[in-house]
Amino acid sequence: MKTETLSEWLKRSYASFKQGSGLPEWVLPAHSFSEVVDEVGDEAIWEMSRPLKLMPSLKKQIGRMPPPDMVALEDFQKAVTTWTPISRVKPIIQACFDVRVILTSFKENELKSKADVLRSVCVLTVAPFSPEGETILAELASILGSDKKRPGELIGRYVSAVLQSDLATLKRVSDCIKGHSEWRRWSALFAKKALKLECEPKLIAVTPPLSADIVWLLAEMIKEGWENESGRNHADCSTG
Repeated sequence: MKTETLSEWLKRSYASFKQGSGLPEWVLPAHSFSEVVDEVGDEAIWEMSRPLKLMPSLKKQIGRMPPPDMVALEDFQKAVTTWTPISRVKPIIQACFDVRVILTSFKENELKSKADVLRSVCVLTVAPFSPEGETILAELASILGSDKKRPGELIGRYVSAVLQSDLATLKRVSDCIKGHSEWRRWSALFAKKALKLECEPKLIAVTPPLSADIVWLLAEMIKEGWENESGRNHADCSTG
């Protein structure tokens, strides 16, 4: 069986990556992540890295390193904390939950528009972590009226444009991406690989842990339900 070196590195480092970026355990559990990585495989990952010119440097680095199972967990944790863009991960993932909501609202006759939105969101999500992303991120930030250093907010602005049917802004974003050949090729490859996936990873494993905000929300829901029920009973007594 062929060894998938890059895939093993991704799976081995995933727990440290989630911990270092501040993502809660219930977001994309490890087994779901591993399913996707195993199905995609090294060859497809390398292929998707070519448009962004990541492959030569990544292969060179991995070729110098020991097998991932021989690297201590502490070393992975240290590497994550020293990775500069790590602070961008959590706000981007949080913004992507809003994207999921708007994508599910598209009707069957709007699939072309849905694909365009998905492509734009993918570029907004990945560009902040790529050396090739600085230029396009600055242009997109100008279009969306935000700061390229706040990529989570950029996605939020794009989601707002979709919800408000701001076609002019959506077209400018789309045209900007089409004007960057490397990102146009990457997004096409990404969409192609994503559509071929057979596994259906669970993005959320379990209900988020109990917090003061959740307790307050539940209490308000129970209170509202009780008041509505009391109101109905009162009305029934009055008309009876």
